[in-house]
Amino acid sequence: MGKRSFFQRRERDFYRTPESAVAPLLPHLSAGQTFAEPCAGDGYLISHLVGAGLTCRHASDMEPQADGIGEADAFDFDRDDVDWIITNPPWPSPGSKGDPSIALGLHLSNYAPTWLLLPADMMHNRCFDRIARRCVKIVSVGRVSWMENGTAGKDNACWYLFHRHNVAPPQLVWRTAA
Repeated sequence: MGKRSFFQRRERDFYRTPESAVAPLLPHLSAGQTFAEPCAGDGYLISHLVGAGLTCRHASDMEPQADGIGEADAFDFDRDDVDWIITNPPWPSPGSKGDPSIALGLHLSNYAPTWLLLPADMMHNRCFDRIARRCVKIVSVGRVSWMENGTAGKDNACWYLFHRHNVAPPQLVWRTAA
């Protein structure tokens, strides 16, 4: 998952989103709001959000890993009947110029405000220029352990909020002490 990792990446970058990575996002959402998850995998991120009082109106993945998740490419997503799109998309591969993350953020943010969980240093790369104008807010998460084995992660992550009508510089929300 990270650039300093020495293991082979999982196919389609399928890593469950741990609750610790979702916790910093929750203060920016409200119970009763609706969301779509177009890279749902096995629904792990959905379970955290539903547990916080949000309602999932759409769950899909190219290769669904659980019942109740439809089969669809996130680039075919075209719904505008949700408050948010919230997803942990495949992260950019070296040499990919930020894709598929940036292309997906551009596409999804045409339909609803879109939260993407991405590498923290994404905002420092030239490729981010393609989507920077749509960036409303960046919420620091810190290190994320993706391997579900209790080890510390090697890379920092952030939740990035994108909206096609954004006109202001992004707000940066620092990590707070636990």
